[in-house]
Amino acid sequence: LPRTRSTRTTPIVADTNTLVSGFLWSGPSAQLVTAAMTGRVRLCSSTALLLELEEVLQRPKFAARLLARGETPAGIVERYRQASIKIIPREMIPPEGLRDVDDLHVLGCAVAARADAIVSGDKDLLMLRSFANIPILTLAEVLERLPDK
Repeated sequence: LPRTRSTRTTPIVADTNTLVSGFLWSGPSAQLVTAAMTGRVRLCSSTALLLELEEVLQRPKFAARLLARGETPAGIVERYRQASIKIIPREMIPPEGLRDVDDLHVLGCAVAARADAIVSGDKDLLMLRSFANIPILTLAEVLERLPDK
């Protein structure tokens, strides 16, 4: 993430686990989600990533957390859909070293969005370090680069 660009022009693609953590818990992931919801950063998504987010949020292990927060999977997905930029991902050939083909959705979205970064806690993605000249960063690295306002 270049520090000199306006936050409104800083597109980032976040993986699903980062978003789930951000919507359901406080902490660093929630800081990224808040930055997106308030326009400090542009998170980019796609139909496939939105569907994955909804599917993950519907898992039984999140039911109590959703209830405690007064949230529903559909409500979170809708709020995120409205706050993110919808991208039509590029078809991608899996890069060497990619172990989870589901991560192609993230990579294809980032390439189509001309993202400044992909944010992930997924070790499989992080071990690539970058894709198509787009850095794959941890949440801490992305938050460190976000402007204060």
